[in-house]
Amino acid sequence: MGKADRRRFLASGAGAVSAALTGRIGSDGKGRTRKPPVVKPEPEPDKRPNVVLIVTDDMRGTDWRALKKTRKALAGATSYPNFIVDASLCSPSRASILTGQYTHNHGVEWNNADEFEGGYTVYQQNGLDRVSLGYVLQQAGYATAMVGKFMNGLRPGLRLPVGWDRFAASYTTDFYDFPLLIDNEQVNFKGVTQYKTDVLADLAVDFINETPEEQPLFLHFSPTGPHVPETPAKRHESAFPTAFVTRDASFNEADVSDKPTTIQAIAPLTPEQVAALDE
Repeated sequence: MGKADRRRFLASGAGAVSAALTGRIGSDGKGRTRKPPVVKPEPEPDKRPNVVLIVTDDMRGTDWRALKKTRKALAGATSYPNFIVDASLCSPSRASILTGQYTHNHGVEWNNADEFEGGYTVYQQNGLDRVSLGYVLQQAGYATAMVGKFMNGLRPGLRLPVGWDRFAASYTTDFYDFPLLIDNEQVNFKGVTQYKTDVLADLAVDFINETPEEQPLFLHFSPTGPHVPETPAKRHESAFPTAFVTRDASFNEADVSDKPTTIQAIAPLTPEQVAALDE
């Protein structure tokens, strides 16, 4: 019996007891009338939808061929074929996803503050955490969680963003032997059985299971894969022995005279580099 079923069962049982006692109401022998017990009505369930936002890191469109279960789960879902990214970098894109603003409006223009105007430092300086999805939904009564990569430059010792009831952030590129910043505490995960994507997934599922059924939730799940070093889990190391980089018209193009000078200045890939990409 699920939680909701149990609640309905107990509520109906309480109602039956109340009805039985009501039939016996009368004098207590001292001229006073016994009153039936007060049964508080079950609160109305919050019908607002739960939201799980999954953001992968540097994932190519061709990588979908490896995700059969995910493709099946998303069959029939809404797609956005004309979706446009105005700054294809980690921090600017993540700030846009969380705020709904263009890069020139939110001000996170680069990945790290020590390079240009970017990263977690600028995100905080511009007060973006107080206009983010997490904060707005938390203020509206949602349980909120951020699990995974948040913003470049986030590290222990910095003030965490507001708006998250659970905050479990990855701030390194390691897939094994890695730390996480969990609710302002650094937790280290060691050994070949602690694969980062699995650990993050477990934390995300725990948040879902621990959130009361009557409260809507917002989960921002942001694993660091398949970003470099793109280390696979041990169980997946030999899963795709014949995989290769798609050889479309743009792959190692010989004539780039119509491209910007920065592209023209790049030397063609060598056979060894192509083999490394496939690997």
